[in-house]
Amino acid sequence: MNISLYDQLKELTNIPGAYDKWQQYRRELTDIIIEECPTGSVLIVGAGQCNDIDIAKMSRHFDKVTLFDRELPDNSLASGLDNVTYIYGDILGISDDSYRKLCEEVQDYIAFNMNRFNMEAFADRYISLIEDMYTNACPDIPFTTNSYDSVVCVGVHSQVNNMLAWMWEAYESALGQHDKRVHQYISGQNNRIIQSFNDRLFDIAGKHIIIGAEQGRAGTNGAVEGAHQCILDIQRRINEYSYIDVNLALIDWPFDVDRDIIYQMLIASVPV
Repeated sequence: MNISLYDQLKELTNIPGAYDKWQQYRRELTDIIIEECPTGSVLIVGAGQCNDIDIAKMSRHFDKVTLFDRELPDNSLASGLDNVTYIYGDILGISDDSYRKLCEEVQDYIAFNMNRFNMEAFADRYISLIEDMYTNACPDIPFTTNSYDSVVCVGVHSQVNNMLAWMWEAYESALGQHDKRVHQYISGQNNRIIQSFNDRLFDIAGKHIIIGAEQGRAGTNGAVEGAHQCILDIQRRINEYSYIDVNLALIDWPFDVDRDIIYQMLIASVPV
């Protein structure tokens, strides 16, 4: 059985040795969270494998720590930490099977039209397919208003809606042709998705929220999709709602040093 493009790309998100390589970043980020957030309960959204946050240190500061993600970390991280729990959910609400089905439909389309292939028509078909995926998406963030004293979400916004664009780039590369309309369409979706996501984060937070996003990548120009929309949205909220005592910090995230990928993370600490 052939592995789908989705599963191949998903595998690339696993960075070998990330826990060790992110040691300084983890320490700096954890210190910011503990310094800025009051004791009580904290929800870590998009916790992943917890390579970027010191869970043991967090458990000593907070009375209750909840890790939320669609792929929960190894239980050994919280071994012996009675106040740390895991909750499964999905920020975007597009399932693995939906991505795999898209791969099958795209593969069938390319095979059927190979002798008369037209990139513009292919882009139109791809947009049509992912439009249906967005329409049928079922986000699952099962928390009520002010249900946690603090909410932490760092390095997540760029990942929420990145897969469909990543898949399209792979198809463009394989075909040797490009159509920027797909990226424009997905970017437009990000404007909606990120604002809605942040609405939920601010709604859940009772006292404090920390949001971190990639302001840029070292050695390159241009914004990071998803993160860019997040930063603009946070700036808008700070100005519109006149939050006081907002603290901003910049720290380096050595995301993948083997591939020379280092992000400058803008960390916004907002009392709500």
